[in-house]
Amino acid sequence: MLSETLNTTVQNLNLLNNAERTRTLYNRKKEYEKHLLKLANEYKQRIDWIKRAESAGFTKSSSLLKSCQVSHNELIALVRELNGDNNTYESSKLDPFRTDIQNLSRCIESDWAEYYKETISPTIKLLNVIEQLEPGKTQRYKKILEDNKKWTVELDSNRVVETKRTADALVRDLNLNDAIRTFLLKVNKRMATLDDIDEEVSEWIRENGFERKFRINF
Repeated sequence: MLSETLNTTVQNLNLLNNAERTRTLYNRKKEYEKHLLKLANEYKQRIDWIKRAESAGFTKSSSLLKSCQVSHNELIALVRELNGDNNTYESSKLDPFRTDIQNLSRCIESDWAEYYKETISPTIKLLNVIEQLEPGKTQRYKKILEDNKKWTVELDSNRVVETKRTADALVRDLNLNDAIRTFLLKVNKRMATLDDIDEEVSEWIRENGFERKFRINF
């Protein structure tokens, strides 16, 4: 009788231990899934941003392309392991994927910096040239462009590109040749003199109705 009671007690303790281990493993799995989902959403944010930016003319470097692929492969491996039977749901297993996302962000930031230098900066330089002629518009366009010099996941590439197009059209409508640009740069630096207003510059000023825009100091 005592032996049966002891056996029953041991069995019940084993069942309790198994239930506790199952509950602990379940809770660990849920926490693991939560962190994996957060990282997966961060990865998706960056991929979605790249797609939107590409539609506006942004191009991926080979380094960025490779970083995207590495992150994708790591995510697939983690999802497969999550659905397997031998996962211990240790949070440290997510560290490589977290590092991949950080590397991906750095690659995007680097590619955007190059894109900005080659595509956006020239427009800002032209806006600086005409700032005295159209101060309201140029300052507004410059602020949008300059505020987006450094990449973040919230950066709206389409707004940047649309602003650039509008600014370029504004500059284009002013018919700026090299001589006019040189003159305007001198005006902005307060270095222009009467000698800089040759016939070509004078005609351009009259055609655009900018007689009141310039003041020459003696």
